[in-house]
Amino acid sequence: MKPLAPLILSLTAALCGALTVPLNAQTGTHYASKILKQGQTLTDILPAGWTISGEARGDLNKDGIADCAFVLQPNDPANIIPQAFLPECPLNTNPNILCIYYGTKEGLLEQFAVYEGLIPADEEFIPNQFSKIEISPKGVLNITRAIEPSAGSYSTGRTTYRFRFQDNNFYLIGKEAYNLARNTGVSTVESSNYLTHKKATTYSNEFNEAYKPHTEWSKIPKAPLRTIAQAFEE
Repeated sequence: MKPLAPLILSLTAALCGALTVPLNAQTGTHYASKILKQGQTLTDILPAGWTISGEARGDLNKDGIADCAFVLQPNDPANIIPQAFLPECPLNTNPNILCIYYGTKEGLLEQFAVYEGLIPADEEFIPNQFSKIEISPKGVLNITRAIEPSAGSYSTGRTTYRFRFQDNNFYLIGKEAYNLARNTGVSTVESSNYLTHKKATTYSNEFNEAYKPHTEWSKIPKAPLRTIAQAFEE
């Protein structure tokens, strides 16, 4: 087995600069209550100094009006803390807050839901896990979470969660999970469809061009669709 020390030092040094705008979402505090419920723009809605980490526009509830989903981060200095392994590169443990606002006929953005703490941000050796938010042309809300440890593990990956609005809530209808072993190059991509109850798993090796990728199909046991509040619990 290769020693972890070189990997730890190189990855930590590379990530140190990236930790200046990361997020955390496991505090369960009162920050969400500071976000206004209505406004013409995001500037109207958000407290001064807060950071928008990702934003998407599209019609989520099929009413023909553009909606807005975004992830933001408060700027509470009490949540900027030194990490034991690299104190000169502090952790930003301010929570990730996922917000969904519907557009109105009057041109306003009106709050539908605010979720604080679903997606972890900075942790020791694991930088902010929020990666990207998108709304597809069909109104599917896609949220990508990345797990890229800077030390302690060769494994890295990202997962995109796909949600559809129905019955006055957002439900997980699909998921795509990518995982890479950084020491061997072995990677897997699991594409799960919770509507058809099928999963495709593709195996490949990113370090070995001679390795021929192959896909295996399996069935997903039928179960009630999980809400957006439940989807990130695994």
